[in-house]
Amino acid sequence: MQHSSFWLQWPLLAIASACSFRYSYAFQIGLSIDPSNLCESAKRLGSKRQRRVPFSLTRSITDSNESDNSAASTIYFDIAIQDTAIGRLLFHLTPSSHPNYLPAHISNLLSLVTSSRIGLDPKATYKRCNFQYSPSSVEDGSMRYRWGHVCDGPNVKIKEQDVLDANQSLMKSKQSCFGGTYYGMPYRDVLQLIRDTSVKNEKEAILLTVPTTLSTKFSIVRVSESPREWGERLLLNSAVIGYLDCDSLDVLRLMARQRVGVPMIVDCGVL
Repeated sequence: MQHSSFWLQWPLLAIASACSFRYSYAFQIGLSIDPSNLCESAKRLGSKRQRRVPFSLTRSITDSNESDNSAASTIYFDIAIQDTAIGRLLFHLTPSSHPNYLPAHISNLLSLVTSSRIGLDPKATYKRCNFQYSPSSVEDGSMRYRWGHVCDGPNVKIKEQDVLDANQSLMKSKQSCFGGTYYGMPYRDVLQLIRDTSVKNEKEAILLTVPTTLSTKFSIVRVSESPREWGERLLLNSAVIGYLDCDSLDVLRLMARQRVGVPMIVDCGVL
């Protein structure tokens, strides 16, 4: 199955956004975050990992293999920018009981989050992987921002059988929206989960997506914070496998608005 990344369509959508003169709710709020001073901003966010790298990037292979991650529901990525830790991004994965659960895609992601395959391939981990960084990944109020952040992941080989299994599960989880199709957990279900579980009555849904064709890449897509012209269409041709915990919103916004350098994953795992 061919994968077409959602932001291949961003120039046309950006024009539509410009015509409506709408700025996102996300850009209007949270302006107390100072992207030019990462240390101070991270302290204000209450980062528990505020320290200089190098971080400990090694984990016992035995410990990783002994733990059963098949039932893991929450993962984390600790983010640093030019040796400064800015905080932790928490994601809740699609519940295994959900009818649009994608077992092959989630299992592949978990193997890289937990570094469970580094005994076979030392590169099979998200640790020390960078997010793409360019003018289109900086939220500065302009219309070039794509409302998503992409981690290309490590350059490791995916088993052919895993790819076939992933493609088969996609056929049972199609979601239609204006302009095309995406896969996995529907956006409306994510919104309902957040409303049911958040004590703060949060309404922002930031989705964790992966390409439909199994790979090591993943994306953080700011659906509910994007202009109305974008919205759910940002998910086209991708697979939704989870969503950002509301307590991590400020960390993501700081990562999106800073102009200091490339965001890097310095640690990751399951909770």
